[in-house]
Amino acid sequence: MSHDSASHAAHDDRPASGHRHVVGEMPPVGSAARKRQRIANLSRRSAAIAGAATFVVSAILMAQSGVVPILLSIISAVAAGRLFGQAVYPSELARAVGTAAFSIVASSNGGPLGFLIGVFLFGVLPARKLARRRRPEEFYADEVGKDTREFGEPGLIPEGHYDRRNVELGVAGELAVAERLRAAAARHPGMRIVHDVTIPGYGGNVDHVAIIGEHVLLIDAKNWRGGAYANAPDGSVVVDGAPYGPANRRSLDIALDCWRAELGGRVRWIWGVHALMSHDGTPVDLDALVPLGESGFATLEGLDGILDGIARSAADHGDPDDLELASIFAIRQSAFADLVVD
Repeated sequence: MSHDSASHAAHDDRPASGHRHVVGEMPPVGSAARKRQRIANLSRRSAAIAGAATFVVSAILMAQSGVVPILLSIISAVAAGRLFGQAVYPSELARAVGTAAFSIVASSNGGPLGFLIGVFLFGVLPARKLARRRRPEEFYADEVGKDTREFGEPGLIPEGHYDRRNVELGVAGELAVAERLRAAAARHPGMRIVHDVTIPGYGGNVDHVAIIGEHVLLIDAKNWRGGAYANAPDGSVVVDGAPYGPANRRSLDIALDCWRAELGGRVRWIWGVHALMSHDGTPVDLDALVPLGESGFATLEGLDGILDGIARSAADHGDPDDLELASIFAIRQSAFADLVVD
């Protein structure tokens, strides 16, 4: 299937009025998407192996002097970290520089053999040690236990001075979405929920994350004005023909990009949606709306449809109940922000 049942459910499920529940282009879900992820991972590993091959080239060029052997030494040491650790941390980069310096000294006395010994001792072995080290999410998963289905609390008020009315609306919206998520988790026992998750490498937060197998949905609760949402000639979002600033922010698109980069090929499917509700009693009409970015918009009914659809997809593809994947998000809760190091 090029598109998962999640897409089918979200786009076909309409209320009696005929209005759409969900707008936005969902990414394809299924074996084709997973295959593309695996190809991307293979390409990265191939690049790392090619970089590691510079060991040989560096050893040959060590007979010369100049900048080229130094750069190749750094590249080869970093490639070793990518190959064995699948990540290059600041400590890895420092080790790469140290390896390059050691290799130059060693090669002046021991030739290419001295260089290779230096890279092995100061590049490969530490990187392999890093690869064997348990990651924070593994410890966290062991601590909370496999039966934990919900992490954190929705509707927490952040520190600082904010407009009281906006805070109250925001908290009410988050609590309403949290209730929908809990109801969905009751229907789908494999679902895990994380509230108030920070965006890696950027700051800010996502209100809720739903994880079902290898499917991830980022959700921002939006307790906005009711009315007809549409696009102005310049593409910006308007409500009943009037500009509406909150609907034109792109923070969820940024969160989606950051989490995609963070997770790599770890997930089968990931998307972001603004869960809309009306604080003034006017129904939300999404029929004429085209989202500005990659993330979509959904009513609370539409959110139910998306969650049911990705649960079916997870079951169809035999996705495991992945506590460690949920723990990756759980250790990013805003309450733990001071404890997490990028």
